Amino acid sequence: MASTNYSKTICLATDSESSRMDSCIQVITAALARQPVLRRLSSPKRRQFAFDLAFIALGCRTAWLVDVVTVVNQEQVFEELLSSLRAVSAEFTRIKHIFESTSSQSFFVNLDQLEMQNLKDIRFIFLGETPQRVAEPPVDVQSALLHLKATSSFPGDLGPLTSIPLAALLLGYPVAYIVADTTSVFLSHTPLDVYLCSISSPKWADPHTMIKFSCPAGLSEQLSPLQVTAQLKNRFQQRITDLGLELSVLHHVETLDRVAL
Repeated sequence: MASTNYSKTICLATDSESSRMDSCIQVITAALARQPVLRRLSSPKRRQFAFDLAFIALGCRTAWLVDVVTVVNQEQVFEELLSSLRAVSAEFTRIKHIFESTSSQSFFVNLDQLEMQNLKDIRFIFLGETPQRVAEPPVDVQSALLHLKATSSFPGDLGPLTSIPLAALLLGYPVAYIVADTTSVFLSHTPLDVYLCSISSPKWADPHTMIKFSCPAGLSEQLSPLQVTAQLKNRFQQRITDLGLELSVLHHVETLDRVAL
């Protein structure tokens, strides 16, 4: 059962054309159609894939976790896709597919944005019996980020205690969960502040959800909806408006039986 209270903050785009974004989406869509495995994607999934990868290529985000399709031989398929994209567009020169073997997850990463990543702008929450703020970034997360920057690969022994908050950092979330046991049920029936970053253009039929995440409601003043919304605007507004697009930051309160990490 969910209780919802909506608020909305809109960051207006400039009048500049969004041709660079549209061109990037077209290039990706064409490459997907050429790839023997990925050409089987339905039209809506192909559109979602193209949009999400375009935001990485154009530097709007550091990384995208591929969740729109399950692929056998992920490393081969996605490397072939990137090779095809690099052959026709310089936008993909600094984009890399990085495979996390422990969870079998694929990330497309903008290496230039990765170099600028730090742990100052993310808040860590330990999910115990009562969610609590963690004052300092976990040492293992710091080490894993340094390893990723140096090698463009994840450490081989990455466990959930490190991989979950590291992924949150890469995906652009201002909040990261730290868990010791992924088999537990987290935040059951706990009110959550849910945030959604939506991107729109007059040329598009529908807006695109770039980021969606949650954190426990009322945990602290630094995690108030006002603070988190401002942080998201500061992080993404200029990047989005530079492409002639519009960013909407949506917030609502929701209560779920279980939260997926």
